[in-house]
Amino acid sequence: MSAAIEPPRFLVVAAGGWFVGALALGLGARVPESLALASLFPPVRISLLATVAGLLVAWPLLRLTLATPRRCVAVTLVEMMTLMVLFQAVMWPLRLATPWSIERTLLIDALALSAMTGVAGVVAFGAATSSAVGRAVAMAVVLALSTGITSIAWLGTGIPGVVDAMGATASMPTPGDWRALVGASGANLALLVIGVGASAIVAGGRGPMLAHPPRVG
Repeated sequence: MSAAIEPPRFLVVAAGGWFVGALALGLGARVPESLALASLFPPVRISLLATVAGLLVAWPLLRLTLATPRRCVAVTLVEMMTLMVLFQAVMWPLRLATPWSIERTLLIDALALSAMTGVAGVVAFGAATSSAVGRAVAMAVVLALSTGITSIAWLGTGIPGVVDAMGATASMPTPGDWRALVGASGANLALLVIGVGASAIVAGGRGPMLAHPPRVG
């Protein structure tokens, strides 16, 4: 098995540390007074939002500041899928300390993963270039998608979309919520495909899984 597709052990360790930090942040910001859902929900919500911020902001920043790896698109996609799996191990157990139905949890989960898909397309393109300017632009686009600071945030829904879904008073998502998810997911998937294709061109047009771009530094 090539180095490009081996499990990213350093990322698993880093993600584990981030998740523990997110939980500590939530508990530090709102210490539960009891084991009742009303007391547990605020710190759990803060912890999950911090976790989503790690997926959509911290991971892209890490990948775009590291040297360009061989087969950078494969590395980016494997890291994305690894983080998605790890997120499930955090999201679903913590759901037990929230008032969310399974359907609302699915919506929140899908919104976060959809946004990460679009972000990964931008990261793949940025990681394929050795240009500091190109990487800075890629990170700026990631921030725009993730935080909603520009009008293109609708593509990924990002953190604001997750916040809205978490804060909704209705237990069951509306049909409009699912339609918005489908639209955002389609846009994010298109962004991923465009990013992978653009990275292949930057890497020399030899295909996203076979390209060997030069290392940075």
